[in-house]
Amino acid sequence: MNHLTEALEEIRRLKERRLVLHFPTLPVEFEGFRICLFSDLHLRGGRSNAIRCLGGPRHAPVFDALLAYLRERTFDLGCCAGDIQSSTAADMETYLALARGLFDASHPRFGWYVVRGNNDSRRFMRRLGRAGVTVLNNRSVRLGLSTPPVYLVGVDDPHHEWHDVDAALRDVPADAFKILLAHSPDVIGDAASHGVHLILCGHTHGGQIRLPSVGAVVTQTRVSRKYSWGLSRKRGTLMFTTSGVGWTFIPLRLNCPAEVVSITLRRGAAPHVDSLR
Repeated sequence: MNHLTEALEEIRRLKERRLVLHFPTLPVEFEGFRICLFSDLHLRGGRSNAIRCLGGPRHAPVFDALLAYLRERTFDLGCCAGDIQSSTAADMETYLALARGLFDASHPRFGWYVVRGNNDSRRFMRRLGRAGVTVLNNRSVRLGLSTPPVYLVGVDDPHHEWHDVDAALRDVPADAFKILLAHSPDVIGDAASHGVHLILCGHTHGGQIRLPSVGAVVTQTRVSRKYSWGLSRKRGTLMFTTSGVGWTFIPLRLNCPAEVVSITLRRGAAPHVDSLR
């Protein structure tokens, strides 16, 4: 199989990424806490069949696979790191229906939380927020009643520098365990300086095209290429950047499959576990 054929085929497949992340300060009540993360659907195109909106009929298997995955599993928390739309000019009603169908496919114990990406319009996010999905726009929410508390913090799109970590953390106690949901890894500097424990983000598509010994060719971020896909760390802050579900610019993926992410939090100092299936 040549590289072009492989890249065309890879964009049709959805992988599950499984992470087990250990934190010594995780409250005991959150031992085994499960998070589902996906990002960058980039819904586009399509006419009569809404499923075709994910890059056209040739790439519909990825959307179908994500829908089936969500229907078959249960989680404590659902997170989407933005770019549900392919552009702010996208067909809003079609994409709202698609997004609602995805979020309705699974009912995490604490619900679904979404942040805005650089391709999501403010109007789209407002409409989505009225459909049982919580949009975190530079604000936070407490999860459960543990001591110390656990907070999920969400920021507006860092790609356009609309994020405000100070505002998002304003009501979060200093001793809280903090999970930050953002569209782009560009937020890592601000988040690390505020003592965030875990960042979940997307935007980069993992580079979408990754070359041996080079990695991501294009990341569309202001931070180092090392933050473009997978687990990374800055000081005491751990970050996971997902390669996302959809594609941007060209319908190709190479050495960087589309993925949905299952994260389990554990209390302790054991090494993190990261596997792609």
